[in-house]
Amino acid sequence: MSIIDSQMTELELEVIKTGGYVKDNLANLMSFFKEPQELHQETAQELYDVVKMYCRGVENRCVKILIHQQPVARDLRRIKAIMNIIIDYQRIADQALHIIRTGVNLSKMELVWKMAEKANTMVEKAITAFLKGDQPAAKLVVEGDDEVDKLFLQIKHDLIGRIRQGTTNDDDWIIDCLLSIKYLERIGDHAVNIAKEV
Repeated sequence: MSIIDSQMTELELEVIKTGGYVKDNLANLMSFFKEPQELHQETAQELYDVVKMYCRGVENRCVKILIHQQPVARDLRRIKAIMNIIIDYQRIADQALHIIRTGVNLSKMELVWKMAEKANTMVEKAITAFLKGDQPAAKLVVEGDDEVDKLFLQIKHDLIGRIRQGTTNDDDWIIDCLLSIKYLERIGDHAVNIAKEV
């Protein structure tokens, strides 16, 4: 095995490990949606810090390979894709942290749970599709974004309707809900970005 092949293998392993922590972050988010607790916020911060650290490590590895090995063709494309993906990894973890920091209880809103499940599944499938080079699976992730967008609009209109009808007096809760679903919608967008790198 050549030096660049060995370094690319090590790089792929780091990407797999980082993706695992991103999935852990989303698992914590899903747990938060079921039953919000302060513990979720602490865990989200810890996992975000870990994802950030690993993303920085992956980026450093990419730069070293580019400088010392001057890769071409397939390896160069793979490194470029990985550098794009770690940006999405970090943003997914950041948005999960933002949702949990609001502390808003969304457990009774079935559509929010459905949207969170869909976004979570999209990220998991996008990461798996990229690592396996599975283009049909990646295409399904991209197509699934329409459903997340529809849920976002549906929930947004419902929340705005509550304000107009005067069925809620808690403006802060509405704002936190709107922010949370916007972050979920962005998580879906990052899953699409990852899938498009396949």
